[in-house]
Amino acid sequence: MATKSRERVIVRFSNFGSLITAGAGGQVRDSALAVERLHEEDRDRIAAASADLGCMYVPGHLLRERYDGGSLEDWQTMWWHRYFDYT
Repeated sequence: MATKSRERVIVRFSNFGSLITAGAGGQVRDSALAVERLHEEDRDRIAAASADLGCMYVPGHLLRERYDGGSLEDWQTMWWHRYFDYT
């Protein structure tokens, strides 16, 4: 199935809990551009598939909010780092 984003869509699964997020443009890391490039129809299909799997889709704009809990390193300042990039 082709994507409406017209670019490679990357779906990421969280290390913590049943969370899923996505971006477009081939970015395998957090990127505002990847979030903006994800077409809403692609996002909606991914969110529906996530729900079917018992997971929650987390929109990229929420993951770009500042993480203020715990003791992550200084460069790990967003929720993205906490749930999708933290090891």
